[in-house]
Amino acid sequence: MQRMDELPTGTVTVVFTDIEGSTAMLQRRTDEALALLGSVLDEMVDANDVSGTIMTLDFVAAATAATNPESAVRLGAAADRLRAEMGGGLSAEVFGIEPARSAVEPVMDAAAIEAAWAAGSELSLEEAVELGRELAATGRPAGG
Repeated sequence: MQRMDELPTGTVTVVFTDIEGSTAMLQRRTDEALALLGSVLDEMVDANDVSGTIMTLDFVAAATAATNPESAVRLGAAADRLRAEMGGGLSAEVFGIEPARSAVEPVMDAAAIEAAWAAGSELSLEEAVELGRELAATGRPAGG
């Protein structure tokens, strides 16, 4: 990945896409998707791409919501706060946190979700990346 040293000038177009059936595929092939997300996370960190790192953390959180809901909520909260600190950007809902939140509600009560969100909101970027790497590698945090 090539790093951009200067911001573009003139008209800039940003395109977001979705692949039809990608959510169902992710659910069927979670291990492969997590391995890919782990690689992308490493590339974002190596490129010092904070925005890309945060977006990848969102995807890891969404991908692990069903298998590790508490850690997924913590990771989503960390990404949400880190994004806000960068000046906003796109909301976490665009990157799948809202569906992830829906996935955890059947197995976590509101108080547990709130507690996990509060704990995740305290994570530094480095701590969030470490949690994201652990979840992408194993589906579980270290010791979990």
